[in-house]
Amino acid sequence: MDRYIGCGPASILPYLPETIGEYTGVDMNPAYIEYAEKRWKDRRHCRFFCRRVEDIEILQKGYYDIVLAIGVLHHLDDEEAILLFDIASQVLKLGGTLITYDNVNVANQHWFARWLISKDRGKAVRTVEGYKRLGAPYFPEMEGEVLNDTLRIPYTILVMKCTKRNSAVRQVISHPLSLQKSGKHDSSSSIK
Repeated sequence: MDRYIGCGPASILPYLPETIGEYTGVDMNPAYIEYAEKRWKDRRHCRFFCRRVEDIEILQKGYYDIVLAIGVLHHLDDEEAILLFDIASQVLKLGGTLITYDNVNVANQHWFARWLISKDRGKAVRTVEGYKRLGAPYFPEMEGEVLNDTLRIPYTILVMKCTKRNSAVRQVISHPLSLQKSGKHDSSSSIK
């Protein structure tokens, strides 16, 4: 039985099988957690916590199969995003997967998509390479796809699948961005 981490208002739950082993929702917005608790009170094996990424002490290491970060990374500065990748790598089992879904800036992007993304509340929208650079020390095996057709209007999304292959990957101290907050991001548009 799979064990998931995710949250916001837990809108993903209707799309997950009733038979999942466990769903743990973590979000810093109390309104999202309150909504999720009310909406999903009858769903078995669901628990919700109102916490910031750096305050997550309730998660067991090497326990979860899937971590969902849907629309999260573009709201986190580089240090917070690095912390999310670090925590995900710690709580995932070997072979476990972090899935991210975020706005992205790419070359030759439709002008309306770029304008609309610039109006998003998340002020840390990056390029593909910018997202990849943050997670690579924790997930050297990353796959990703840029999607341009998820909405009825021009919009650009990056979906990344980051798989934990061994527990010796952690490079917290030597992460190239751990002490840097430059705000500059690379301009690549694919993940290899």
